[in-house]
Amino acid sequence: MTISATFQTFQLCNAAVNSVVSQQKICGRGISSPSCKRSLKIRSSRVAGNPRTTCAPKASIGIYYTTGTCNTEKAAKNIKENFGLFAEEATQIRAALPTDLAAHDGIVLGVPSYLWDEYSPVSGLDFDSIMPPISNTEDDLKDVKVAIFALGDQVGYPDNFADAAGTLWEKLEARGATLVGKTPLDGYTFKRSLAVLPTEDMFCGLVLDNVNQADLTEERIDAWVKQLKDEFGLAEFRFA
Repeated sequence: MTISATFQTFQLCNAAVNSVVSQQKICGRGISSPSCKRSLKIRSSRVAGNPRTTCAPKASIGIYYTTGTCNTEKAAKNIKENFGLFAEEATQIRAALPTDLAAHDGIVLGVPSYLWDEYSPVSGLDFDSIMPPISNTEDDLKDVKVAIFALGDQVGYPDNFADAAGTLWEKLEARGATLVGKTPLDGYTFKRSLAVLPTEDMFCGLVLDNVNQADLTEERIDAWVKQLKDEFGLAEFRFA
């Protein structure tokens, strides 16, 4: 289901809910009465005469990650919680099928603080293992919105802080993806990073430093997901 179709379903669900609320006086006991609860359940699950249409939004955002010490996994699950029903459960990229990345309206990819180099053939653990590989140059992700988050250590590795995010974006850009979720450099201290966009004074995604700034991780994730909801076009999905 596309974002547009999901929004139409939400509008219908909203109308159903409002219809039930407006009948509180008819019920005589308020919306909390058993009869009104049953009415609400029936109406919200039978939208526009279709008993199979429900008010739960169809997930349109995929979250994939690779992890070494579980920090990236924890961040991915936190991001999923912030997206709520709009996102699928966070999944390790090793469990993804080749077509999964292009099957969503938007995707979020997470990488740990591992470098791509001649000594690390699995680049960031698992992203090289999917087929077709991330380095594939076909436009199979054309117009697909992609957001990247990465773990890093700005004190221990100031010369290549969160490089994995930048390398991953370079490969995704070659496949036609559209980048969302850029974040400012404010609040970080480092010398160099491939995660910094060459034409902008911005990170190509969210950078988390659980070694030196763990107390900021949750706040950064919360703010980033709010930003992504706008950039993915999910902000309009609200009950009136």
